[in-house]
Amino acid sequence: MKNSIINLNHEISPRISWFEKPNYEKYKGYSYKYEIHEEDDNVKIFHDIVYGGGRFEDGGFEVAVDFTPYSYLSGEQFKRCVDEIEKQKFCEEMFDWMKEQIYQKRVKPD
Repeated sequence: MKNSIINLNHEISPRISWFEKPNYEKYKGYSYKYEIHEEDDNVKIFHDIVYGGGRFEDGGFEVAVDFTPYSYLSGEQFKRCVDEIEKQKFCEEMFDWMKEQIYQKRVKPD
């Protein structure tokens, strides 16, 4: 999951006020983190989904969310991102398991 990106750019963002910063409950152990960058002529939000505090060394990680920089994720979008991350993790684990099974058959045939 390291350096993964979830793309939500095709979605229309719900109108969430700049003044109502989201504080969503953790979902499946994940949390929504955002960083606000203020420039001279605009303000942009960068989005991440964080698991386990985000420290890779401790089994955690962060996933960047490719979403409009002019709005926060809604609670529903946050949950959909987490579900997508879980699917990707499952697929990666299954792929690794299948590679190991193939290796075992080649190296140690029955």
